[in-house]
Amino acid sequence: MDCIKNEEKLNDVLSDYLKKKSCSTVEPAWIIKKSPLGGFGIFSKRDIQAGEVIFIDYPIILGPRCLKDYPVQCTVCYSKRNLTTCDKNCGLIVCNLCKLSEHHQKECLLIRNFKKDRIFSDEDNKVLTKCMTPLRSLTLTREDVELVVSLKSHKGSQHGKEIEILTGKLGLTIPEDETKFLYHVCTVLDANAFEVLTDPLDNMNTVRGLFPLGSLANHRCYPNAFHVFDEQHRMIVRAAVFIEKNTEIFHSYTRLLWGTVSRNFHLKNTKHFICKCERCKDPSEFNTYMNAICCKTCKGNLLPKNPLLPSHWQCDTCTSMENVKDVGKKLTLIASVLRGLSDDDFKIMYKLLKHKLAVLIPESNEVAIELKYKMIWILGYKQGYLWNELPLDLLTLKKQFCEDILELLLKLRLGLCKIRGLLLYEIYMCDKEIKLKEGGNNEINSDSSNKYLLEAAVILKYDASAPEIVKQLVQVNGN
Repeated sequence: MDCIKNEEKLNDVLSDYLKKKSCSTVEPAWIIKKSPLGGFGIFSKRDIQAGEVIFIDYPIILGPRCLKDYPVQCTVCYSKRNLTTCDKNCGLIVCNLCKLSEHHQKECLLIRNFKKDRIFSDEDNKVLTKCMTPLRSLTLTREDVELVVSLKSHKGSQHGKEIEILTGKLGLTIPEDETKFLYHVCTVLDANAFEVLTDPLDNMNTVRGLFPLGSLANHRCYPNAFHVFDEQHRMIVRAAVFIEKNTEIFHSYTRLLWGTVSRNFHLKNTKHFICKCERCKDPSEFNTYMNAICCKTCKGNLLPKNPLLPSHWQCDTCTSMENVKDVGKKLTLIASVLRGLSDDDFKIMYKLLKHKLAVLIPESNEVAIELKYKMIWILGYKQGYLWNELPLDLLTLKKQFCEDILELLLKLRLGLCKIRGLLLYEIYMCDKEIKLKEGGNNEINSDSSNKYLLEAAVILKYDASAPEIVKQLVQVNGN
């Protein structure tokens, strides 16, 4: 089937799809148009206020991730509890509640038709379950297939490993035309799929989701929109900042708290392009110095003259120069130190940040920020550092780290991003514990720190993984 090349038709097909999934609105705030970046993009049909929902999207394909060490899940509800292998010999792993579901029966028949009389081992069943996601495209309607093939796809031999496993290792007999289609679906998934959390209490329980409208948003390293996933696995896309009418709406395909070198390395290897947005072109990254290292002459900030090319690096204070190879060696050394760290060793992280790294990089460098971010999630949550175990000095330190990153987010023009919501909640929790340890009342609703909780609730209100107190506050406020 050919992809949709006409933007008017694409708008109509997407609108019909969202209407069918009960995700449409009477007057959509978005429209698909040709993007200056190439291909299609999502644009605002009117002014959109910060925090306003731009659109709600529903996954056209949702399923397990094909990762070797990833836990096995029920192929229907993605639970990791009460799992069993289907007793009809399809080999798929399901939970007791889902094995008789209509969803599973359809896929069970599909697999048995491909499997013939082959006998699978327990390990084969696990492999099959993890490779199920692209196979789901074979159960789509003609209209949905038309949408899938209209999305961006990657080219290259590294895509389609699931199909090689299914037809090779597992020996499924899949017709040639369907095999060709499945390979294409894999390239679409690799280009566009989002990681969706399926259990708010388990960050390791995630699946891949292909969202047809969300997939059309282009990338920028300071996006003007952010997204969360609700309990129905729907993508809720909202404005991070005020968006004027006829403005392109951007996601970020990479980590917001990475520096330019790391972001573009990731984009090049996973999305096959280099970003050239204003943040990427600015050596200082909007005066955050996330990519800077300390000048060995005067301790000023050493920055690349051209961040998008292998250029020399120059100090912003004494103007001394260093060649890119020497800088590369330093960056590799710093990165190797990080790789050797345990994710829960707070003392070593803090010592590294305040001593060894302090002479090599400024405190706003991406490595320092990553260490601070890791320590934020140790303090309050890891054994030996639980909330009731934290002394005042560590609570104050955690709050300071949160404030440091919040200041960075503001400079990066990221507005109401999800990270901001999470950090505001952590500051609220720090203030609450500090007051308790200082002998104050447990009720802090009248305290100034309550503003942090209120803003966190505004940002995270549709998020299935939001803290429970945020969900309760949203319910009370009725929004």
